[in-house]
Amino acid sequence: MEPSQAETPFSQLLLRWAAYQIAGFIASMKPKHLAGQISADVAASGNPTGA
Repeated sequence: MEPSQAETPFSQLLLRWAAYQIAGFIASMKPKHLAGQISADVAASGNPTGA
């Protein structure tokens, strides 16, 4: 017989919730723009570096 969600121990639920929160935090840390694309855009703009 499969255990239902109500029978899952609290510690297991807490661990799953923590893993979900950590995964979301790590995903939010990923850059929205890749460095190579930024470099290509800057080079195509014709502006000197640091301007």
